[in-house]
Amino acid sequence: MKKLNLNVMFAIAAVLLVFSGTAALLSFAVPSIKSAYGITDISTAFAFLIIGVAQLVFGVVAWSVRKDPASKSRTTLAYGYASLFTLWAIVDVIGNMGEFSSIPGHDNSLWLWVVIFSVLALGFFITAKAGKLNSDI
Repeated sequence: MKKLNLNVMFAIAAVLLVFSGTAALLSFAVPSIKSAYGITDISTAFAFLIIGVAQLVFGVVAWSVRKDPASKSRTTLAYGYASLFTLWAIVDVIGNMGEFSSIPGHDNSLWLWVVIFSVLALGFFITAKAGKLNSDI
């Protein structure tokens, strides 16, 4: 079995971010996606556009650095992605609790995102630390 490394983590993050960013952008134009996300007003639709653009950019960056050689910059970027996914998991936990759970279109599928983001965060922390220890920086 191939060992998990930063190349794999960046590739997984890139694919996930590009797909979810594209879905967020399409939510503005495609009525069925808009209703699936529970978008009911123009300000929420605009927020989804901003989120979609950010996710696409993060996805392109992750895809661009996946094959780069070990360096201090690449390790720092890996820790940045670990922090990003950690914060997204925390925000999704908050979104699943209390008054946020009563938002129209909300269901328990956000718990799946908590798991996905947590696994990605943990993977980035572990592989970034291993990459930092194994590199000659």
